[in-house]
Amino acid sequence: MKGRKGSGGSYSEEKLGNAKGEEEAQLRCKAILETIAPGRVKYSISGGVYYIELPPGGAAWWVYLVLCDDDSIEVRIYPGNTVSQARKFFERARKQEFFELESKGWKIQPYLCFCYMAWGRRACGNKLSREGYFDYWASEEIRQIRREDNGFERLSQRLRAHRLIDARDQRNIKRDFIETKRDVMNVCPGFELIFAWRRAEANRLDRDQRLVAAVRARANEALETWGQTI
Repeated sequence: MKGRKGSGGSYSEEKLGNAKGEEEAQLRCKAILETIAPGRVKYSISGGVYYIELPPGGAAWWVYLVLCDDDSIEVRIYPGNTVSQARKFFERARKQEFFELESKGWKIQPYLCFCYMAWGRRACGNKLSREGYFDYWASEEIRQIRREDNGFERLSQRLRAHRLIDARDQRNIKRDFIETKRDVMNVCPGFELIFAWRRAEANRLDRDQRLVAAVRARANEALETWGQTI
């Protein structure tokens, strides 16, 4: 097939509108990302998607281009995915500009995770507004929590009191940390940012040779609110 090269292939010469099935559409997404960031495109085996690996030292590590089951295509970015990235995000993010992304079509959601080495669990019980969540972590020391002196339990109680987690999250902390031999917990208060195009719109942009520029522009639009670019 035209545009496919080898078993790993690239679908660079074809367009999304011509893709026959998910595999070809995924290859086109890969080619779009490779055009934007040559040599920095990776594949997530667990997620089954391609992403750009950003230069080290920033508040975010990856920019994903995701084909969704609802027939949309999304740019996804996760600032604050580790303790060090979260610190950098809240040090560098310009709050007003960050939340103005919502008026430009971005969806922004808190993405708080409790992690141990490469494993992590997302907390889903936050009751604060997005701005309230931002303000809490901007004024809080973001750090690794240790088991000593009931550190896990005290953290759990404090976050529940501030409505950042709920009873289910507390049970998960108990099961994942308090009742295990894990001695540390990495608290990673980040965000999930999503910008979506309906597939038909993405097909038109790609047909008109504008999708690469659109993906690059949207990603940089978000990244620049905390001082990063692709």
